[in-house]
Amino acid sequence: MMALGTFLLFAPLLIVSANQALIYDADCNDANIFKAVDVALKSYNAGKVYGNLFTLHRITKAGIRPESNGVVRNFVDYEIRESVCNTHSGIDWKNCNFLTPTLAVGKCSAHVVLNQVLNSSDVLSQNCIPPEDTPELLGTMRPIDPNREDVLQLAQLSIERMNNLGRHPFYFALEKIETANRQLVSGWNYLINYTVRQTNCSKSEIKNVNSEECSFDINGQSGKCATTVHRNLQQTNEITYLHCTSDSGFCLECPNDVEPNNPELLNLLKQFVDEHNANSSSHALYKLSEVVRATKKGSDLEIYEVELKISETNCSRTEHAILGEECHILINGNTTYCQIRINATGSVIQPCMERKILVYRLQGFSPLRSARHRREFDHNSKEHRGKEKHESSQESNEEATVSTPGVTATTMPLGCPGKEWQPYNLPEDPVVLDSVLVHLSGFTPLRSVPKQDEV
Repeated sequence: MMALGTFLLFAPLLIVSANQALIYDADCNDANIFKAVDVALKSYNAGKVYGNLFTLHRITKAGIRPESNGVVRNFVDYEIRESVCNTHSGIDWKNCNFLTPTLAVGKCSAHVVLNQVLNSSDVLSQNCIPPEDTPELLGTMRPIDPNREDVLQLAQLSIERMNNLGRHPFYFALEKIETANRQLVSGWNYLINYTVRQTNCSKSEIKNVNSEECSFDINGQSGKCATTVHRNLQQTNEITYLHCTSDSGFCLECPNDVEPNNPELLNLLKQFVDEHNANSSSHALYKLSEVVRATKKGSDLEIYEVELKISETNCSRTEHAILGEECHILINGNTTYCQIRINATGSVIQPCMERKILVYRLQGFSPLRSARHRREFDHNSKEHRGKEKHESSQESNEEATVSTPGVTATTMPLGCPGKEWQPYNLPEDPVVLDSVLVHLSGFTPLRSVPKQDEV
């Protein structure tokens, strides 16, 4: 009985030892091992919901256990690096270059079954530790987690701006953040794409809407938005681009245009000119000469935004208290081009601020071209280039003892770790992301929306 008990005690250890003996060390540069890693890495990339694909850095350990009917179990350890290809691009990771030259690697261990008879594969288990976040490079646009708190905050800020600017009778609320990217500049540029949906809150009935008070209207419109927000080093946010379109093609952030001869507008501008002349240090009185463009936004708190010209008249401040019919614009007099905002309900008029548009062109540098965005590749053409490169590699490596995809050496040493994966070189010309505005020291790009309500 003692002998039987001893046998039962050590039987599991004997079985484990026997199973371990069936696993043979394999060459990390072997084509079949590479195939198993390819299957595992594609499986891991398929589970990513945002960011970029990972590409192989190198295979560090490999073992196989052959079984009947052409089945081979592969036990592989390999290292990965982030690539330039987006998760949803549909591109094979082997056609993707590394994102940065920095060597931040992650580690994966996988159990992959390959059936040579049925030409099938299956990933039974896999555990990956992704690379640590690499330092952001100046001017590089990188994908980030759309569920981050800062991304949500900036999306909500843009929606608030859209609701305040737009003439749609109902408020919209955030439905889903689709993608988020961030660029390191003097601060950060955020590029966010998201969807919104109409709520049951009417602008005419509810003011200063709180999202908790509103719910989605199942029969309401949906919309798609793109916004670029600059966050400076003091954590102050500025919306530099905003565009939202409903599913019917309606612009959700566009304010109302106002006719230049609108009676209410002209009455407000008369008050503005009188205030300007009263506070001006100029010897001559000025008169409205042209309304270039005017818009009105808001349903209760109506705000006019006006671009106009005021011109010098023949009337002096010492002889005339206010403008009269006898005051006429001088042909050769001075003209000031202004942008003003008028609070119609409160009769608060913002003083004229002359608009100055400065365009900086630095030799050898274009601000937009520094916003290098990940490329969108043509899948078929990339496969064709990959096929040509592989065929060329086969012709030049006829004397190689082992033929392994992605390895350029003509002789393959046995053992592990394996050769580092050599990605195909991509074209050098950068793809410019037009909606990204790069902030330089002392330079602010022209804004696409009025600057207001900054936090």
